Amino acid sequence: MSDLFLAPHGDDEVLFSCYTLLRQKPRVIVCLYSDATRMAETEKAMGLVGCDWLTSMLPETKVDEQALQGFLTDLDGPAVERVFAPAVEDGGHEHHSLVGQLALDVFGTKVRPYMTYKRGFGRSTGKTAVIPTAVERALKKAAMQCYTSQIKNPATAFWFTDESEWWKEYQG
Repeated sequence: MSDLFLAPHGDDEVLFSCYTLLRQKPRVIVCLYSDATRMAETEKAMGLVGCDWLTSMLPETKVDEQALQGFLTDLDGPAVERVFAPAVEDGGHEHHSLVGQLALDVFGTKVRPYMTYKRGFGRSTGKTAVIPTAVERALKKAAMQCYTSQIKNPATAFWFTDESEWWKEYQG
């Protein structure tokens, strides 16, 4: 294990950094547990992109910051070379920024931030755009379709069905 990818929720890894997953093959860590359905969807998506993964089982409904920091600390060690974590953003999703900040606290200079979104402003952009190949884009589409619970939810469906934002992803 040399690279980790911290996803606040199961689906964030595919939504915001699928091309990085396809290229780097980090071990994906879902930091906050949603429910069994979302974990089954993540299992299917990770199978498509070829990444090992695990979840903390810490509930997203009542985040225990101390327990999450302890979980992340237990992952650190000399074998961890890079950690992809959400960028800490003013106006960003609170779970994304929390995981990003805890990653910085635990892993320090090993952290490579990836961009997610700011409420009311959509996708965030960063210094580096990750431009996909046609094959990578097709794999992202297939992985996105694994999240049927999110596609059925009117509040999140557009993230999974509007391909206009899929032509690139951003790192901080």
